[in-house]
Amino acid sequence: MPTLIEMEGVSKVYRTGQVDVAALAGITLSVETGEYMAIMGASGSGKSTLMNVIGFLDRPTDGVYRFAGREVENLSDDDLAAIRGRRIGFVFQTFQLLPRATALENVELPLVYQSVSRAERQAHATDILTQVGLADRMFHTPMELSGGQQQRVAIARALVTRPLLLLADEPTGNLDSRSGAEIMALIDRLHAEGLTILVVTHDAAVAGHARRRIVLRDGQIVEDTKTVNR
Repeated sequence: MPTLIEMEGVSKVYRTGQVDVAALAGITLSVETGEYMAIMGASGSGKSTLMNVIGFLDRPTDGVYRFAGREVENLSDDDLAAIRGRRIGFVFQTFQLLPRATALENVELPLVYQSVSRAERQAHATDILTQVGLADRMFHTPMELSGGQQQRVAIARALVTRPLLLLADEPTGNLDSRSGAEIMALIDRLHAEGLTILVVTHDAAVAGHARRRIVLRDGQIVEDTKTVNR
């Protein structure tokens, strides 16, 4: 499979007052298209920073990052925003849905920013919501949905642009065990359909769904393990 993510010696340094803090310290990482990887580590290990760099939410201080063969370093903020909006889907622990918008309107939103016609975006959003099991809830607002249903809406919103990569940050963190299991089953299905998935988690059970696990400590990869396909 072609390589989707290539990092060579990537570092990220933040300045706090007069002190430089290295959140990432020389990360070298390669992720192939279609991989399912868990990123683990204690608080402060650098896992959220790594996700932010991968997802173009932050720029590395040093090193080389290529996404789908394209070197990121010299891209403008507008270029990065365009790649982020079209090629990467984000799922967060807190769902981050618009509270007064329906599920359908929340899923449509990324397509609004891409100037997709109303009819086309409604049709596509309806199809995606049906795929995640919410055909009968698409006109409900987040307050009328359970936590698991809200996360399904968030996943549908992440998928509506047909991304190359799904980045999920603690996707079951705010869910009960049953809802969490349902969300992981959905993510497993998306991987089986060919989507590249990176899950940031502290939960070993969630990480157990992935086919590869990396562990960070002090901004460095200290473990990189592939598991046998189940």
